[in-house]
Amino acid sequence: MKKVLFAICLLFSISSYAQINSYAIYLNKKDASRVTNYINNPTLMLTQRAIDRRVKLKIPLDAVDVPINKQRITYIKNTGATILENSKWLNVLYIEASDAQLSSITKLNFVKSIKKLTNSNLSKKHITRKKFEEIEVVEDIDYNKSETFVKQIKTNHLHNKGFLGEGILIAIMDAGFPGVNTVDIFKELRDRNGIKGTYNFVLNEENVYQEDHHGTYVLSCMAVNKPGTYVGTAPMADYWLFQTENNDRETPMEEFNWVKAAEFADSVGVDVINTSLGYYDFDAPYISYTQADMDGKTTFITKAAEILATKGVLTVLSAGNEGRSNNSWGTITAPADANGTITVGAVYSNGGYAEFTSPGPTYDGRIKPNISAMGVSVPLYNENGSLRYANGTSFSSPILAGSVACLRQAFPNKPNSEIISALQNSGSIYENPSNRLGYGIADLEGTYDTLLNSLKNTNNNSITRLKITPNPVENKLIFSSYNIHNFSYTIYSSDGKTLLNGNFKNQEQINVSNFNKGCYYISIWDNKHYKTLSFIKM
Repeated sequence: MKKVLFAICLLFSISSYAQINSYAIYLNKKDASRVTNYINNPTLMLTQRAIDRRVKLKIPLDAVDVPINKQRITYIKNTGATILENSKWLNVLYIEASDAQLSSITKLNFVKSIKKLTNSNLSKKHITRKKFEEIEVVEDIDYNKSETFVKQIKTNHLHNKGFLGEGILIAIMDAGFPGVNTVDIFKELRDRNGIKGTYNFVLNEENVYQEDHHGTYVLSCMAVNKPGTYVGTAPMADYWLFQTENNDRETPMEEFNWVKAAEFADSVGVDVINTSLGYYDFDAPYISYTQADMDGKTTFITKAAEILATKGVLTVLSAGNEGRSNNSWGTITAPADANGTITVGAVYSNGGYAEFTSPGPTYDGRIKPNISAMGVSVPLYNENGSLRYANGTSFSSPILAGSVACLRQAFPNKPNSEIISALQNSGSIYENPSNRLGYGIADLEGTYDTLLNSLKNTNNNSITRLKITPNPVENKLIFSSYNIHNFSYTIYSSDGKTLLNGNFKNQEQINVSNFNKGCYYISIWDNKHYKTLSFIKM
């Protein structure tokens, strides 16, 4: 987590040359027929893994998933403007343009609104900056250093049951991962092909093994798997590594980098993401955020984090390190204010809260952080493979994210909302949450037991045991359940239209061969129970 410290005063003057500014170009609604085409052919925009995640979690495809029409992008390019990034989720382009180019853009009939972000010449100035994490060299390495933070939140309980994150895909958005591709401590991760891909959204290339070692620290507390030395919270998970943070600048472009990484992570089927970045203060002060903007619906990055969560991705965010009394900001940073996400605060190994943790609540009064984990003197590995200690919610967040990945492995079909609720209900101060710790220190054993009990309680009736196969389906859906004749059903299209009704008394298979390709939902009920499943028609 970082805080920008202004070391120079920026002076503005009117220049004689054409000024290039950056803008957010909001577009009108996506064309309905185009949306329908993509929803009926979901593999055009998502991998099968991403589609499978939606099916398991009963999440419909919608217009948000559909890419921006390339023709619209071309029209804007033809004005001479430079398109820096685009977001299908936010339906917005991030561009640089002169006044004349902007004038041409405003005349395009698909442009809804325009927001000026900053002067691009100003944004290229280098600002002296300092990260809050306090790093100290370890002289005598203790080869069991991860034990404290793993056992504090009882993630070892999940590990002992065989839930080590295997089969779960985690994305990390950060500032760089130097050494991950070379040092011995990550050898096991590389040897098992645990890094599924990388992308540097700052430089538009695949190399992320450069720049700031912050991402290396973050990855280590999840992914290192060296028994007797150090074992992270998700040692058998797979990872996508994204560099979104530009260490030389602090501009909205970094938010857009994050948004694109989130969209990509969703499309390749990521199950969990961690981000230990936060934004509120930019190089150009006049576009910096205010505390009122921490309301879950204002900043670009927060809106994207909320969409990511609605797509079934467990989204874990650091609260920020702006909690000290002499800090003028003094509260959470974006995207920690996002709804439907897990924002993590920091505590000492003895359970006391870390004074630097950014407190909540959000501006609209929601409890943030949600939960807490160890964030003081956390043992981590750097780009040289050496052990270091570091402070910050930057590290309590991935410790929790790795643990959540193990929960997802244990409960692959549980909705995010249930997992988050169980996590909060098991917190150390659940009955009296605070602005510093949320619902308290996480307890993964208690969370696991809560989710397991809910599973047992819902498995005692035949409707919860009902399954449909095959999925995806070409011709006929087959039902498997006890007393199957007692159920009725309705099939809906992805936009909510009723397509077919029936019951199981006379029919145990449903012919869907005449359905168009796409995602569908089937609601099933008797006089006591109700259930909705989703399926893909191929």
